[in-house]
Amino acid sequence: MFDLYQKITDQIIAHLDKGVIPWRCPWKCSTTPPQNMISKRPYRGINAFLLNLAPYKQPYWLTMRQVNHLGGHVRKDENATIIVFWKFLMKNDTDDIISDKSAKRIPYLRYYYVFNIEQTVGINPKYIPEPPTIEKLDFQPLEAAEKIMANYPNPPATQYYDGGACYHPTFDLIKMPHPELFESVHEVYSTWLHEAVHSSGHSSRLNRPGLQNINFGSQTYSYEELIAEMGASVLCAECGIFNAVAENSAAYIQGWREKLREKENKKWLIQAAGAAQKAADHILGRTNHQEESDHE
Repeated sequence: MFDLYQKITDQIIAHLDKGVIPWRCPWKCSTTPPQNMISKRPYRGINAFLLNLAPYKQPYWLTMRQVNHLGGHVRKDENATIIVFWKFLMKNDTDDIISDKSAKRIPYLRYYYVFNIEQTVGINPKYIPEPPTIEKLDFQPLEAAEKIMANYPNPPATQYYDGGACYHPTFDLIKMPHPELFESVHEVYSTWLHEAVHSSGHSSRLNRPGLQNINFGSQTYSYEELIAEMGASVLCAECGIFNAVAENSAAYIQGWREKLREKENKKWLIQAAGAAQKAADHILGRTNHQEESDHE
């Protein structure tokens, strides 16, 4: 039986086996994020990470239907990339599918396939956007990071001291080492954004389950760390800095491989990516985003 959660998890583990951390710097930081070429909507959640792993320079993606509609076709022997999205069923207590507004809204995960524009031929060039350009040299990523934190709605306080970085839910407080203790300026901001994602789960904000009383090394702790890693990656890409919260080390990679290979954690990546996207949207002051629907 096809297990979508397991398929996505296996793809990520395969990259971890190669020494690649998929939730680091999605859409390669300073370029255009992966997006549907027709709607121009960037892909979000786990889809942004999955598409970023593909070996293409162009960020533009199409369904087979869209390729054909534009008069093109996919080259022979090209492989599609899987994309996931949520559908909703309305059910009552008897599990009958109904349209009654009082019924329960039950989400279930679906998927479809997309192709990068580089995998196609025959599409009229007038429909293909110009290749994305690198940010101008006068772009100030550190100012962008400062702006993100300055505009964070109802932000927690940040306190600098001589210890390590952490977020205290009880006091709603981010504690950061003094900036001069970091090896690079980018590490300062990527660490700060990582802790900010943790803080987004506070009861006064997104009220993320499990944020309170997390025990170091527990399953809950590992899952929350995955959310913070992914969310910080989205925010770092937003302001054009490299996400350097943790070292790209063999021990770090091995730790995540072990966690994700546990069968009970097969839903982690998709669920954590969704929670991370929601956290990033909250910090950026963005609301009312819809799930991917460009397969139509």
